[in-house]
Amino acid sequence: MYYLKQLSISVFIALIFCFSVSSAYAGCSSTRCVGTIERLYTNTAGDLFIATSGNELALDCTAVDDNYVTLEADNASFNALYAMMLTCLSLNKSIGIRIVTGSDNCAVSYVYMDN
Repeated sequence: MYYLKQLSISVFIALIFCFSVSSAYAGCSSTRCVGTIERLYTNTAGDLFIATSGNELALDCTAVDDNYVTLEADNASFNALYAMMLTCLSLNKSIGIRIVTGSDNCAVSYVYMDN
């Protein structure tokens, strides 16, 4: 019985640690946003605008409407990046979005997804 109680306490502490570590990486820094995608929309030019669970104003660029980073339609990797974003959105998975520093629309440079 004693070992079961110790195991329960250890599992509880491990869970608290896991949740605190995962939340430490959520949000936006000067170069990237990490979190879930809250909204996607496109314009008539085919550009994709992405709002994350982070604060895009923390980025070192000019966020569209203070909330969106932009995947430009003429980006050579548009289809691959868009596919990854749709996957993360549909699975409610966290995504990392790296922007082009200093861009006037927070242009997306690359994205990544961790397991």
